[in-house]
Amino acid sequence: MQLRFPRLEFFFHRMELHFHSVELFFHSMEPFFHSMELFFHSMELRFRRALLLALFCLAAGTVPAQRIGLLVEPPAAKIQEGDAWHRTITFAKAAAAGLDIDLEILHANGTQAGALKALHQRIADEPPMKALLLWDFQEMAAPMALVCEAANLPYLFFGDPPHEDAFRSINPPLKYRLGAVRPNWDEAARETLMLLTAEARTRLSANETFEAVGIGTRRDGTVYALQKRGAEEGAQQTGSSLRQFVYCNEGVDDARRKVAGLLYRYPHVRLLFTGDAAVTEGVLKELPERGQRPGADLILNGVGATPANIAALQEGRLAVCIAGEELSAGWGLVLLQEHLQAPEPAPQPVLHIYPLKLLTEAILMQRDLLLDPLRWEALDFSVFTEPAPDDDISRFDPARLRLR
Repeated sequence: MQLRFPRLEFFFHRMELHFHSVELFFHSMEPFFHSMELFFHSMELRFRRALLLALFCLAAGTVPAQRIGLLVEPPAAKIQEGDAWHRTITFAKAAAAGLDIDLEILHANGTQAGALKALHQRIADEPPMKALLLWDFQEMAAPMALVCEAANLPYLFFGDPPHEDAFRSINPPLKYRLGAVRPNWDEAARETLMLLTAEARTRLSANETFEAVGIGTRRDGTVYALQKRGAEEGAQQTGSSLRQFVYCNEGVDDARRKVAGLLYRYPHVRLLFTGDAAVTEGVLKELPERGQRPGADLILNGVGATPANIAALQEGRLAVCIAGEELSAGWGLVLLQEHLQAPEPAPQPVLHIYPLKLLTEAILMQRDLLLDPLRWEALDFSVFTEPAPDDDISRFDPARLRLR
């Protein structure tokens, strides 16, 4: 006899139907799980692509900086805080930091042989140099050009070496000479003579025709001719008489001898143009020895925004000060970087004329950021790394610089 339990049987049937329904539910959810699996696979692929892109961008942003050398004349031990060479190097370093340039300072140690030795040694070292800024080596222009040409190294001069004949005498073509940066000395000298005349009429309460003399830089340089021409034009425009313009061999003692000779020949002279920092220092030392007062008996200018010249300007011993040569070191680095990044560099060397600054006591009170070495590290040079309309980069307008 077979026993039957209808209620229990019915219960198991219901449970069986329930499990079937659960099974059907999970079967229905299977496409959803597959879609979720595909979603996470796609997210994984996107993440990998984003990671690769980030790594690529990071690698692109860590390209080594361009290595550029700045060759200066004096040895490092003779460069003093605040002098023209120290200011030049300080501004160049500030520009290099703002332009992402790996700058190396080379020293010629005061001799022509030292200049060539420094070039040969550095060119042979690693890592390789990409370009050179040669600072004021006029008599060494042609020999330095040959060294750089042999190393396939682009180079830019400062000071407009007046040796085009020497360059033409070099048999191999100069493929890597980019040109030169030259301060606008003729315009600076012209405006300085006009300011000296105006200052003399104010201080001396006179409206007469003043006699003027000038002591320029070394005679074999282009700058001497530019200073003389500018001083002559300034004297002519103000009605003054420029009696004589002599040159100095860039030494303080020679400057003292030259000013003593000029004052002996022209005892009534009231205006004196000075053409470099050594002349300024020599004149300021010589006049008190002769019993004359700078800024009163003789109205003169200075060259270089050195602490000594700034103090003399504030004390009235100097009527105006010509400054800004050290700033063109930053411009030189801009030009070299522009050349290295250009797809097709200019085939011909270019002469870039740089405007100098004329400082007066009123300008000093404005606290010009370009005159303050303590603020140069905060200057933003990135404006010169961006595409600019026309030739703004080549003109290097210092007014575009701002503090970060």
